Amino acid sequence: MIAADSGEKAHLEVALSASKNILNHVNRAVQECENRQKLADLQRRLDTRPIEHLTDPVTAQYKVGTACLDCSIHTGHFSK
Repeated sequence: MIAADSGEKAHLEVALSASKNILNHVNRAVQECENRQKLADLQRRLDTRPIEHLTDPVTAQYKVGTACLDCSIHTGHFSK
């Protein structure tokens, strides 16, 4: 009976570990989604009038609002 319990315990530990991995993956995916939504919101509110006349390729991505999350420099809260 003890051997069967230890085998079941091992299976439960494996299941617990797998569940934690899945939860971590889901949490990362949710965080990435939230960050993309925040970036899209910031891009919608971005005033592009000062850079509309510039021809620099770096500013081109901000003219059309295509800045990507992967190329964002700052991660975290902005403050004044």
